[in-house]
Formats: sequence, C-alpha cells, structure tokens
Amino acid sequence: MAQYDWLRPYIGRVPRIDDPLRQAIYKLGGMASAYYYPPGTADWDQKAKQLVLNEQTVEYAYTKFTPLEIRYQPGSRPVLERLVARIVKPGMSEREKVMAILKYCHGGYKADFPNPLPPNTIFLNAREEEVLKLGGGQCEDRSRVIICLCQVAGIPARLVAVYGYFCPESGYTTRGGHAIVEIFVDGGWAFFDSSLMDFYCLHPDGRFATLWDILRNPALVENQPESVYRDCGTTREKFIWYRDEYVNSRADGTVSNYGVWDDWRYDWNWTRICYDKTDPGRVERRKFNLECRIKVLTEIGVPREEIK
Repeated sequence: MAQYDWLRPYIGRVPRIDDPLRQAIYKLGGMASAYYYPPGTADWDQKAKQLVLNEQTVEYAYTKFTPLEIRYQPGSRPVLERLVARIVKPGMSEREKVMAILKYCHGGYKADFPNPLPPNTIFLNAREEEVLKLGGGQCEDRSRVIICLCQVAGIPARLVAVYGYFCPESGYTTRGGHAIVEIFVDGGWAFFDSSLMDFYCLHPDGRFATLWDILRNPALVENQPESVYRDCGTTREKFIWYRDEYVNSRADGTVSNYGVWDDWRYDWNWTRICYDKTDPGRVERRKFNLECRIKVLTEIGVPREEIK
C-alpha cells in the first residue's frame, strides 16, 4: 500500500459508525473514490464534507444541513441555462419540472449528445457542461448534472451517497455503493435516481419519500402504486432489486451540499477509465481495490485467509 500513502489524510476523516464493518466500508469507499477523484476535485470535496445519516443526525440533515437559498447568478452557466430552458416548459408545476429534468438526465440527453467515446470507456471529473457530452460519466458525475440543472431551474438539490456493504458469506466481497440525489420539491426533500435507473417512491398520501424514509421502511419500495413503476419505465421487481442492492439495512447513506455556483473552486482535469479486460489500468484498479479491501478488513480483525 506504500504507493497509496497520499490517501491517508483523507481516509482518516471518517464519522463515528458503531459497526466495525460499516466503518471499514466507509473507509474503503473513501479510498476508492480518492483513487479517481484526487484533492481539488468536486467529488473529493463532497466526500470530505458529507454527513452520515443516522438517528442522531437525521433531524439536522432534513432541516438545516442544506440551505434552501439558490445562489445561482443568471448568465454564469449559459450552457446549463439553455438546457433548462429546453427541458422545463412554461406553466410546469415544481414536480413536473423535477420529473422532466430527471427524465432528460436518465436518457434524454443521448439525442443531443451521441456518445463519441470508444467502447468501455468513460471520463470522470468533468465539469457539468461536459459530462453529458462525454457519455454521462459515472453516478457521481451524473448526479452533479441533475443537481446543477435543478438549481438553475430554481429548485434546491443535493448529493446523496449510499455506501456499499461487505458480504462475509462470500469472502467479504462488496455490494452496492452509489451516488444519487435528493431534491427539495413540494416542501420537502425527495430521493431520486436517474443515473442508474429512474427511481423514486411515494408515501400513501402522495408525498415523495426521502432516502431516510426508504432506509427505515424498506417495504415502501415494493408497495408503490403501479403508476410509479410505469412512470419510471420499470417494474416492481426491478425496484426491489434496486432496494436490495443499494438502499437496504446494510448500507449507510450520506448527504452533502453542492452548488452550481461553486464550479470555479474545483480542478476539472478529466480522468479516463477503461473497463476493457486488456487495459493495463483495469488490472491496476483491481489490484488497488483488493489491497484496500484487505487493509480495512484486517485492521478490524478479519483474518486475511477469509478475504477473497
């Protein structure tokens, strides 16, 4: 791990989580993220400032943690403004505006930006104006696009990260791990995904559910009206798969604040990622991931021979 010593100051900034495995997966998530998003990038900053959701923090997270003031100055991000002007139509309700932005970010952008990249290749850490042109990036990048488009449209939004979890029953392999968004709509925060699949949940009274609502009441996912599944272009079974993979009781959720007005703060040097099996970078990433997994697990007493 000597070649990754530069990560140590970042890895140390973890919140108190009582379960050792949860603490370890949080460290692992930070190490993996820092591998792709070094100091000075927007996503590094998000990880450094995020708030873990738990019984002690949830009231603060859903009341005062995220300012509702939109500080965007018209004219400062003209490309995003033009996109919003096309997506958001006059007379739309706040809910309709949000849904239109989500639909566009999930797949509608492909008509405007055909992916020019080679197969199995993505670029990370692009400024939001460039993310869609570069094929959408990973979930962190796509979530920033959603947040920025909402804020340009006058709607507060923030980043949600759901950490993965270890599976002791399969050699402490990892599952889950995803970046999503919460948007302030109809007077409250609402959890949405449009980077992996269209996903949201409603309470019986029609209110949107937060991430915390879903983590605390997993049955909400499988008890949605059929109209929700249809609106998301999917099925109840796919919703259940999504919950079991990303927003189950073994996963920890975090929230962090990101503003479309803060782009000047960050280093936007792109990072190229290739998933082709023959790419040397892929081999190095797999080696890095295994080394990090061994490190965080052995630190909490997991025998090395049990780690695959």
